[in-house]
Formats: sequence, C-alpha cells, structure tokens
Amino acid sequence: MKRIIFRSYLLFSGAGLLFCFFMIGTHPTNVSFYAPAGLIMACTILLFCVIQGIRKVRTEGVQGLRRFWHSMRLRLTLWYVALLALILVTFSSIIYTTESVNLSTTLDSYLRTRLTQVAVTYDAQKHQIPLTDVQVSIQGSDAKMAPTESTKGEADQPIRKLIRNDEFVVLMNPEGQILQSSIVFTSQDIKALTAVALPDVSVRGDWKNSTWITLGSPPLTLHVRNAELSLSTLKNQFYETSQALIVDNQQHVSAILLVGTPSTIEAELHSLLLILEITTPLVLLLSSLGGYWLADRAMKPVQVITRTAQQIGETDLHRRLKLRQRGELGELADTFDHMLQRLEEAFDRQRQFTADASHELRTPLSIIDLEATRALQHDMSPEQYQRTMTVILQENRHMSHLVNDLLLLARADTGQSRFQQEQLDLSDVLCDTIERLAPLAEQTGIAIQILSLPELSIHGDYLYLQQLCTNIIENALKYSAGIGDNVTITVTRQRYAEQDWAVLRITDNGPGIAAEHLLHLFERFYRVDQSRTHNQKQTVSGNGLGLSIAQLIVQAHGGAIQVHSVVGQGSTFEIRLPV
Repeated sequence: MKRIIFRSYLLFSGAGLLFCFFMIGTHPTNVSFYAPAGLIMACTILLFCVIQGIRKVRTEGVQGLRRFWHSMRLRLTLWYVALLALILVTFSSIIYTTESVNLSTTLDSYLRTRLTQVAVTYDAQKHQIPLTDVQVSIQGSDAKMAPTESTKGEADQPIRKLIRNDEFVVLMNPEGQILQSSIVFTSQDIKALTAVALPDVSVRGDWKNSTWITLGSPPLTLHVRNAELSLSTLKNQFYETSQALIVDNQQHVSAILLVGTPSTIEAELHSLLLILEITTPLVLLLSSLGGYWLADRAMKPVQVITRTAQQIGETDLHRRLKLRQRGELGELADTFDHMLQRLEEAFDRQRQFTADASHELRTPLSIIDLEATRALQHDMSPEQYQRTMTVILQENRHMSHLVNDLLLLARADTGQSRFQQEQLDLSDVLCDTIERLAPLAEQTGIAIQILSLPELSIHGDYLYLQQLCTNIIENALKYSAGIGDNVTITVTRQRYAEQDWAVLRITDNGPGIAAEHLLHLFERFYRVDQSRTHNQKQTVSGNGLGLSIAQLIVQAHGGAIQVHSVVGQGSTFEIRLPV
C-alpha cells in the first residue's frame, strides 16, 4: 500500500513538474509557474530524504542514521551545494546589476533623445515650444548631435505625434511655474515635478556628466544632464524624467524642460528578481540530488573496500579486492591489495617462524627430559651421572644460544635493536674472531689463512660485527670439515658508486651450495645440511639462524652481503661495509 501511494505521488508530481516546466519554457516571463515547480521539487526531495532515513533506521538502526549524517557522501554533497550556492548568488547578483544598469542606460538614452528632439523647437522670443504644429529637426537617438541647416525639414511632425500618449513634455520657468505641458497635472503632480527640476538649477555648476548643445538663432544653449534619471509619482504611477536647462547668452537659465515616460524598470527588475529567487533554490535542490547521486557513485568503491576489510581476518588474508577501476580509488584498491599481500606474507613468516622455533626447541627439551628421567629412574654410576649432566648442559647451551638469536631477530623486527656506532678497525674484529675460533679450526682440521688484512677504519658495533664474522667463519669451518682443508680471508678497500667500501671475503673449499638454495640461504631456519654435508661422517649442529642474523647485522650497518658458490668447489661470502 505504501509503495502504491509513493508511486502515485511520484507519477502526479512528475506530471505536475513537466507541465510547469513546459509553461515556463513557453512563458519564461510569467513567474506564476515558478513557485509550484519549486514547491513540488522541495516536497519530492523532502519525501526522498525521509524515506532514505527510514530505510537507514530499519536496516542499520539509529547508528546507521548517525553514520549517514557523518558520511563522506553527505559532506561532499553539502560542500558541493554550498559552493554552487555561492556561484549562483554571485552570478544572479551580476545579472541583476547588469540588467539594472542596462535598463537605466537605455531609458536615459531614450529620454535624452526625446529631450533634444523637443528642445530644438524652443522659441527664444516667445519662451515656449509649439505643442501643435512644429518643425522637428532631430529624429535620431544621438543626444549630443546639434541641429544643423541640412537636417531641418527632414520630418514634419507635431510634438504630440512625436511622443507617445503615456509620455509628457513640460516647460517651466526657473521659479517653478509651468509654462507649457502636454498633459494636465494636478497640484500634487506639479509639486513633484518642481521638487525634481528646481534643485538642478541651483547645482548645475556642479554637473559632472552633462552635455551642452547650441540651439537655433538667436543662439541659445541647452544644458542637458546625462544619465541622471529622477523617479516621480505622477498621475498615480511611476515616471522617469530627464530635464534640461535652457540658458541664454548671459548664461542665465531661461527655462526648464522636462520629458517623462512611465517607468518599467522597477517592474522588470522585480520580475527578474522573483525569477532568480525561485530558480536559484530550484537549481540547488536539483543539484543536491545530482551531487548526492554522484557522491554515492564515487564512494561505492570505498564501501567495497570497507566491507572487505571488515570481513578479512588472519585466517583469510588471501582475499583481494581486485577492483578494476582507474584513478585514485583504483590506486587505493591496488595499495590495499598489496598491503593484504604483505600482511599475508608476514603472517606466513610468523607461522613458519613459530613452527620452526618450536621444532628447534622440542629436540633439546626432549633430550633434557629423557636424560633427567633416566637419571631419576635408574641407579647410575658417577661417570654415567657426569655424562648425563654434560648432555643436559650442552642442550641447555644450545637452547640459550637459540633463544638469544630469536630475541635478537625479534628486537630487529620491532625496531628495538640498539647498535652502538663507534670508530673501530675491521682488522681488530677479524683477529679477535679468528682467535676465538682457533679451537674449532684445530678440531675440524681446517687452516684459516689471512691473505690480506689492511687497517680499515669503519663505524659500527664491535660486538655485533664480531658476531657477524663468527657466524660466517664458523659455518665455513663446520660445513667444510672432512671435505675442505682451508678457509681464506681477504680484506680490501674498494670505491663503488662514489662511496668507499671495506670488502670482506671469506672463502672455503667445502662442498658448495646448489643454485636452488642460494635464494633462500638467508631465510630464518633454512638449512641445506644434506647438500652441504653429503661426505661428512656426522651431522652439523645449528639452528638455521646464523646467516639471517649475519644479514641483519650487515644491513643495520648500511652494507650488503652476498654469496657465490659452485657445488664441489666451495663457497665465497662477500660482505661490503661503508668506510
């Protein structure tokens, strides 16, 4: 029932609007059709807003209505309507002012032409103008044109035929007495005319916009005041009058000549103002609907992004917007998809990191639990107890090392790593590292050879740089055991991209690394034990974090690390640090 009523209203209001617009198009000056059209539009828009509000409350509750009032669509619409209102008001003011000036200028030109046409008939001896049978010399519209002998006799029209029935011509003396008039005035009308004409006599010396015209023989001067219209109420209607002073040879005012015509300026300006007052709000109402529709259409991709973001959780980060749209919103959607991809990769790394850490911790904990249970359940000799405690101690050290590495990586991920930058010599760091790893080198039977070790001063953290060198050299010693026989170290100074670099190369002659493993070598918990230890008698211990930490330390110092390896020939780790 409600839908039938609403559709019926739309049908009748649409028919009414079409009729009003048709009448406005055929009779644009008839303002009686503007008000109904504006009223119908206002009611329709109000009804539309009410229906939208009811729908919002029904579907989303009061919160939906609040979100609507604070929505970007409504704000964009209001800003658009406000800007358009400012433009329309400014444009309407310009139209009204321009039309007012044009009407006044046209009427002034018309009255001055009439004034000049009548003034040339003035008889200086009789001090009168012939209102019945008179020769008129000027028929044009140029009020500044003086009568000449060649133009006389071009037309032979009495003044009563020259002027319209609703116009008048009045001749009065400087004292305000009417000498001649084309129509009969009441005493009240005469007072109004006198109030208009006599002040001009006293201030004519200050006329800044006036014209002097020489008349006839004996020569007289017509002093016409240009663009000075006077509105008077005569014969119960408004008249616009223009006056001129007829001056003799002694510059004395001989007579005052007035020409008047009914004023239509006020009526025309009133009609124009009424049209602007009705059409401007009507245009704003229509524009508000169009602006809201455009804003709603433009904000739909944002709504899609919002709904998708609300639905995505940590278990379904694989979802994407895939919004096929160009422009700013398309870039926003692409950026959102890339962010989801980075989040998915980060969550995957976190899950993998947690799984790997759990796996690495499970083995030593299981060994500790097994050894402790065996020691408690069985009677053991002192030697057996000592062996059990040694195993537990080794596994404890392994877990402590793993936890420290995990803590270092976690601090780096959260930006909490603190590197103490100081001036140090890279050769001192290498010498201390080699001295610490000398027992491991002796145990594995691998010789550490230093080919070149110049003094290179760099900025960095001594302990972290020592850990960097330890991780790389220790890996070379462990994985080359039983296969290679030496690890060579070289340090050089190179200039690259307008920057001096300290280049550290650590080379072993071990089993090498297959090419498919090189891209993943610096990932956390990544191992290539099988490919690197195929000739070893025992498994190499490690947690798979050494190279990840090495890369982290190098990058924190503004450097770079890369690896070159050939299977069966060995590997070379190259580290570049800024000098």
